[in-house]
Amino acid sequence: MKLTGKENASLCIEENGKPYLTISQLNWKQLLNTVIIDKICSELKNNNAVKKFVTRYIMIDKMKISNKSILSVKFKASLKKNIPGIENYKYDAINRYLKVKDFYNYIIGLFEFYAYELDTDIDNIQLELVELEIVEGKPLTRINISCSDSDYFNDYIDTIKKYSMDDISFMKMPHRYCTDIYVESLDFLLEFVEDIKSLNSSKDATHDGFIFTMIEKGYYGIEIYNGWRE
Repeated sequence: MKLTGKENASLCIEENGKPYLTISQLNWKQLLNTVIIDKICSELKNNNAVKKFVTRYIMIDKMKISNKSILSVKFKASLKKNIPGIENYKYDAINRYLKVKDFYNYIIGLFEFYAYELDTDIDNIQLELVELEIVEGKPLTRINISCSDSDYFNDYIDTIKKYSMDDISFMKMPHRYCTDIYVESLDFLLEFVEDIKSLNSSKDATHDGFIFTMIEKGYYGIEIYNGWRE
């Protein structure tokens, strides 16, 4: 599946294995040429150096791509403002085997390279994402896990966290408590069910079943059902 660069995107970078900064729901032009370049320029101004980070994930529209995946990408680089004597040409930057974990640092490298080659300020460079394709790996699967009983749901939190590939937050929705997790595949289901069934944190705990549904393509629901709903 090839993407065109017209999609909305989010980017999360990490430091010491923990999320450091999440840039959310922008188009690629805003992400590259406003947020990232502003961060680069701020670091150059304050520290005279640009800090590198591991990319934790990229999210494109509703599709989340983990840093274990490999991308093929094509960018076009050009000047924001013309330089006398230099034609404002669009330069192709292509990487057929870019690890997602290196994505943020690769973008920094493109800005630095073209600023040097064109002998201009780094914030006079603009990037356009033309094409992106996942060549190894696949988008993560999103799972909504819920329970109608808040006490039981609190019992399940640590187990749920164990299976999530990213940090999670919990929500109180009408008639249920829930969270979204991201997993590489549905292969975790049998082990997850056994882990939940084995919990005995409440002497009255019962596990009548698990209700599995498909919400939409790539997004599923698991209700941990204990015999009643609020």
